[in-house]
Amino acid sequence: MWCARTYISRSYVSRYAKKTSSNVAFFFLLKIRYAYHTGKRTNVQFTVTSVKGHLFFREFPSQYQDRVATDPRTLFDAETLSIPTSPALVRLLQQLGTGIDHLVLWLDCDPEGENICFEVIRTVKPKMIRKDGLTNVWRAKFSSVTPKDIKKAMQTLGTPNENESNAVDARQELDLKIGVAWTRFQTQFFKVKFGSRARLVSYGPVRSSPYNTHIHTHTHTLIHSTHHSAKHQHSVSW
Repeated sequence: MWCARTYISRSYVSRYAKKTSSNVAFFFLLKIRYAYHTGKRTNVQFTVTSVKGHLFFREFPSQYQDRVATDPRTLFDAETLSIPTSPALVRLLQQLGTGIDHLVLWLDCDPEGENICFEVIRTVKPKMIRKDGLTNVWRAKFSSVTPKDIKKAMQTLGTPNENESNAVDARQELDLKIGVAWTRFQTQFFKVKFGSRARLVSYGPVRSSPYNTHIHTHTHTLIHSTHHSAKHQHSVSW
């Protein structure tokens, strides 16, 4: 969203900035040509602000928070909640989106950025003048924040990709359920096996590859060490 201001505000009719406790918003009046107008330029009020990564994160309801009482297997069928990362920022977006005609999304052009687009849409859409559908929601696609690319993105606005966003939602839910379930299972298992020496044993998909490397290296070392020891004993007995 910031990159939109970088180029667009250079041709402003008037502008001002407003700083809040959660973010900064820029307001400027531009004379642009709408695609659905017959070549007629009109003054349009732009409001530009930014987000700080994801607006929401996934979490289990309170009845699943007890690590001891909750069977880890039940987490796979449990519902998850979407919790705001910054309630103040969510309120600011709702405030800025009240009564607007169009929403233009300038997020990173990758699946995570697409997911954040739909987080913004879910936050702002109920406050817009037209609340149904996505006909007044636009997606800017760009590869850099140079004036040339920003101008091209503004002239070729498309629509956000909901399939990419849904894929990120699915991955986030899987990461949460698998990560929490296995962490609790491992922790309980090792506490039974090793007693007070075992504490929290965390699990995450990101750690799987390094774990595999460590286990492979350790196994290789043991095999090599055992082979070397057997060979040494054989030579001594000879």
